[in-house]
Amino acid sequence: MLGLGGRPHPTHRAGSKIERGDSQVVRGEAAVRLASSNGGTMGKEAAVTPDLPPEGWYTRPDDSTLNRWWDGDVWTEYTTPKAAVSAEKSNRIAYLYFWLLGGFSAHNFYLGRTGPALGFLALYWGGWVLTPFGVGLALLAGAVIWLVRDLLAIRRYVSAANATS
Repeated sequence: MLGLGGRPHPTHRAGSKIERGDSQVVRGEAAVRLASSNGGTMGKEAAVTPDLPPEGWYTRPDDSTLNRWWDGDVWTEYTTPKAAVSAEKSNRIAYLYFWLLGGFSAHNFYLGRTGPALGFLALYWGGWVLTPFGVGLALLAGAVIWLVRDLLAIRRYVSAANATS
């Protein structure tokens, strides 16, 4: 199986090692001394190991641009560059959300405008729910006006979202 970056994915878990010379159990990079009277063999004594993080990709402490694979026991030689994450919002993506998921106000959620998004959802879906009672058409008309206003202002919303990030 291949991991990130096309490198082989480490699927095996390295077992704990016992260094018999100095009575030391090594698990990962943490070592626990044994007070063993039989030359470092475990015998009936239980070795206590600290809680270790789960296996996965973690940032290398010496190079923050790389991730290193921790297999649950030891650090492996597998590394992969961190993916660049862009916080910049795109006009194209905002318009795509508007046209495909406008009724769910996805463009507003994408741009971090949670308040207006929830307000539109209440107006739009409330209008659909209340249509059989005669009130819904007025709410739907308001939602359509809101959508037209959003369509004309998306570029401004994107600029505002990029200025605050």
